[in-house]
Amino acid sequence: MREKKMCMYCAKWEEVSNLTPLYEKGKDYVNYYCNRCMPAVKANLRKFPYHSLFTWGTKGQAN
Repeated sequence: MREKKMCMYCAKWEEVSNLTPLYEKGKDYVNYYCNRCMPAVKANLRKFPYHSLFTWGTKGQAN
């Protein structure tokens, strides 16, 4: 059985291999985003002055 997680943007369940993690500096939890939502999430994140606190992982990487 493959591990599934929910995309935090569209709230759809996907296999981890189809999700990209987003890490926030100083936080323990990780948010995952699907390929459909990645452009919108990246565009929104760039608008914030604190966008440097976030680091993208590699697609399919799970904790």
